[in-house]
Amino acid sequence: MTSGFLRSLLIEEEEEKKEDEAEKQKLTSEDINLNDFATSVVRLIDNYDSLLEARETLARRAVNFIAKNYDESTVQEFKQILEENHDINVEGPDEFVDDSDKFPAPRAANAGPGTVGGA
Repeated sequence: MTSGFLRSLLIEEEEEKKEDEAEKQKLTSEDINLNDFATSVVRLIDNYDSLLEARETLARRAVNFIAKNYDESTVQEFKQILEENHDINVEGPDEFVDDSDKFPAPRAANAGPGTVGGA
């Protein structure tokens, strides 16, 4: 019974240490220019329909699903159905499309590593 109590105290102490470490690692409002960040977020919200290619993304993910679970002939048949019956052309199954140069992430001033933590 005593060993269970001691074990629970040790576990509780370890959890408190982890919480303290996690709290120390969090950034504060001094580490980011919230006005610039909010402006960038609002721009994304206002222009999401021109920034996100939902139709192509959904079609590509459907092809990826088929490619992951079925053979190549099934993938080709699915792509043919999309193209012939629905006028949707999907170039391939691809796990990752790097469009970072087309749609760069919003810049958050003063964010990231630097003089955080008293350095």
